[in-house]
Amino acid sequence: MLRRITHWFSRATIRALVNQGEGGLLDSFDSCPFSLSTWQDSMLAGLLIGKGTNDSEDILDILTRLCPDNGLLPDLGKLRAACQSIQVDETPPKRRPGTRWYTKDICFEFHKLLVSSLIAYANSLCILERVHSKLHTLRNANITEKAQDLIDELQACLPDLFEQVLRCVHIVWRITDSRILRHHCKLLQACHVLAYPSKSLAVGETRVFGHITIGKDSSINLQAVGRLDTGRTHDCKGYCGRAGRGTSRGSKVD
Repeated sequence: MLRRITHWFSRATIRALVNQGEGGLLDSFDSCPFSLSTWQDSMLAGLLIGKGTNDSEDILDILTRLCPDNGLLPDLGKLRAACQSIQVDETPPKRRPGTRWYTKDICFEFHKLLVSSLIAYANSLCILERVHSKLHTLRNANITEKAQDLIDELQACLPDLFEQVLRCVHIVWRITDSRILRHHCKLLQACHVLAYPSKSLAVGETRVFGHITIGKDSSINLQAVGRLDTGRTHDCKGYCGRAGRGTSRGSKVD
């Protein structure tokens, strides 16, 4: 999974999605040849609204922690309002074909949800890989008492980091399993965003996702790079969402 999301093709595609502005989507929406559907996309809507769970809070938390560019974070309030504005018909045959709660008003917010979810997913995998790499390095070195403490702390983080990956996978799964993503891909196609990317457009992993370092106190530092505009430091201990972002393979371990 990590190799696929960090492959040059994926990086170039995500970079193109990041660079897609709101104006282009809005200008193309009215003339876009959507494939109309009666699907309600209730599973994705339920995830966003958080019916009976803490899903909605989980989404905001995981995206805020793992997507370092605040400008890519969606307005979940708008998405929830759009979900709730659609009355679910009791009899499916009576549903009128359309794009359901995917409208011109929220198409850009859905776009940001898609992009930030992909970045968070990639970061969760890279964090896990980076911690594994750090542990491997420490275990093959002369283990001092201080190094052993760091090994124990990072080892204790692993279950939470696995859970973090699963949370990101769940969000991406709900998005990719929705008919709304098909509508959005139609819109992106109309904006000429889905063309086969050139390898020359595939900038480095840290330019797309961000950069991490692991401190001597087991803290994981998430730092934005390139157009990303923020940096965060999180303690690796305890809650999985406090972890940060991994760098490309072969980067120096701090």
